Amino acid sequence: MNTHSGRSIKKLYTRSIRALRRSNHDDAVTLTQEIIDRQTDHAGAHAVQFSSLFKSKQFESARLIGNQAAELNPKSVFILNNQACLELEKNNPAPAAHLLTSLIEQFGERAQWVYNLALAHEKIGQYGKAVSMYRKTLDQDPKHDKAARKLAETSALLGHYEEATQAYDYYRLLQNKNDASHSLFINCAAKSNNITNDSLLHELNLWGARFIPQSKRYDVEDINSKEVLTIGFIAAYFDYEWLENIFTPVINQLSENGDNIIFYSRLPAPSLNENVKQLNVSKLSDANFARRVREDKVDVLIDLCGMSNGHRQRAMGLQLASKQYSWLNHEGAFTTPLIDSLDDKLEQFFIAPTSNKASKKKWPAKTFAGLSGQNGLSYDVIKAWAAVLVACPQWSLNINTIRLKRESAKFSEVTKEQVEKLLQQRFSAAGVDRSRVSFNNSLEYDKTTIALDNFSNNDPVALSECILNGATAVTLKGELFPAQRNIKLMTQLSLDETMSETPYLFSQRAISLA
Repeated sequence: MNTHSGRSIKKLYTRSIRALRRSNHDDAVTLTQEIIDRQTDHAGAHAVQFSSLFKSKQFESARLIGNQAAELNPKSVFILNNQACLELEKNNPAPAAHLLTSLIEQFGERAQWVYNLALAHEKIGQYGKAVSMYRKTLDQDPKHDKAARKLAETSALLGHYEEATQAYDYYRLLQNKNDASHSLFINCAAKSNNITNDSLLHELNLWGARFIPQSKRYDVEDINSKEVLTIGFIAAYFDYEWLENIFTPVINQLSENGDNIIFYSRLPAPSLNENVKQLNVSKLSDANFARRVREDKVDVLIDLCGMSNGHRQRAMGLQLASKQYSWLNHEGAFTTPLIDSLDDKLEQFFIAPTSNKASKKKWPAKTFAGLSGQNGLSYDVIKAWAAVLVACPQWSLNINTIRLKRESAKFSEVTKEQVEKLLQQRFSAAGVDRSRVSFNNSLEYDKTTIALDNFSNNDPVALSECILNGATAVTLKGELFPAQRNIKLMTQLSLDETMSETPYLFSQRAISLA
């Protein structure tokens, strides 16, 4: 029995508004639901319930009552605007654009509405209209930093680097405490040939304060005056899939460009070209390793280990090179500013093709792609994936376990079969018939594929292959480092519309896409 049932509708409504103002969204929903049960056309109750659901990010529930709330509250710009936001969140830009256009025609231009309309145009692919709307947003609200950044990004996408550079310059003024805003400006300014000495010195100071100890400063001329650089890569017990598909293309390209490349490792890497000097440093202490790097006169030192076994963090603390960079995932982005600084040498995308498309079969209809099965699926992941399958009974799931097959020295075929059988048993225990879970690794992702991220232990190589083939990936923001790598990649590629904050929202996002 509802505890509020003895109260009048007026009192319930007053309490629901108070709960909404205090951000007690669950209480507000409970109170308004009792009002609606007793008076189905109570406009205020619908408005408060919609607002509570939207502000608590229960987007699917808000979407269900949105139309009725809008009909009962035709002059509520909050409901009308957020209906459009819900369509954008569901990746339906056309109806969102229609709603926002109608809203602007009725009530005039407001910065946030115009900005949302620009996002809708961009998602539709109408980049010229999007640029125009981003400009209008800044006319309405000159401090709208998101509009400034999107104006820059969309202009760059169209190849209008001069305007993009000006927009990035404005964005860094709005975000002057954000180091990344200056890096974006530098990158775009270099493409449009608008870079200045002052900008470069500012960039050096930003990164110098972060990477170079106060006791030993290097001058910009230490490496910028050299036509050929000596670049060292530190690797330990590396993942061959990562090495082959992300690091090797970068290292080989730098070598082909004429730079001296030294690969400090505990294991040989056969995929590196013959001009790369490979040194086995497994028996060297941190102190002797530091001496070796100094003897090699390395200009730029890149650590691929992070804090994994065999790392050289203590040695790097001695400032062994003019410029040092930590692991490509550890510095808060999928590719660090190192990659930006070497763009003029590389001029390529840094993830190599991961498979031979000719040998792959078309992805079957109504089949979710489960990423990174070889990393092991936690019970949280299985629970979230199973919730999606239970809600979509016509769909099946194909889990990527290709790494189990490739690493024959580590996993035998018997072990691979045992892992797959165990996964099917766990899905069966979660309410999903094991016949709906398959492990076909010869399928090619396409634009109809919905991929479910292994949000406990990501694999950016698997995610990148999925994205490069046009699939939509549903990801979750994890707390531990192995669960953050794919979020960094999605953010870098501006694909954050399918990110979720909780496992529940992750499942709901996948269900809504299906």
